Amino acid sequence: GRAPFIGREPQLARLAGALVAVRAGLMQRLVVRGAPGLGKTSLVRSFLERSAAQGCDVLHGACDSHDVPVPLGAFAQMVRLRLGIDPRAGAELARDQVAAGLRAIAPELERLADDLQRLLSISAAPTVNPDSGESPTSGLSAALAQLLRELARRATVVLFIDDWQWADDASHHLLAELIDQELPPMLILLTSREDGAAREALALRLESIALLPMSDARDSARSS
Repeated sequence: GRAPFIGREPQLARLAGALVAVRAGLMQRLVVRGAPGLGKTSLVRSFLERSAAQGCDVLHGACDSHDVPVPLGAFAQMVRLRLGIDPRAGAELARDQVAAGLRAIAPELERLADDLQRLLSISAAPTVNPDSGESPTSGLSAALAQLLRELARRATVVLFIDDWQWADDASHHLLAELIDQELPPMLILLTSREDGAAREALALRLESIALLPMSDARDSARSS
């Protein structure tokens, strides 16, 4: 029901408006920011459920709060879920599942299988190639961009990452590289705590949607 989101109508309306803008051909990059416990994830998940019901292709992952996070973990989770990869599968079986998942979207995407399998198998932070000086995530971002382009040919794409405040450095690099790619219009959506959200919005050129405590939100609504 709507009860849990009383006072959140402006934020839901902004998210819905972003989806309308994407369908009109405009790229949208948003971060829903606020203190812990304000319901950022619940709010966005409600929006994502509606988006999926409207035919959007929703890709989602979450950063974790471990002292040593799995590098690129949110992106790996996103690929596993979208391609139907069993997280318990060994490397060889996972490679076959990646290839099959890509073929199911478009046969020509199978060429991305090696790069995306590398993303799924990363256990240590990638480092810069000392010979080429290339970014450690450049090949991965190119493969993800090609996948996103193909998905966007078929449906409106929403790429969601929860708890971005816990993203590792490699994830920051990868998302920045994706944003710099020539991507078709889509919605890139993050949630983040207030600490660091402003820095991330500036670095990644994200528009910010602030989530206030419910009492403040109600007061704001009454005064408007």
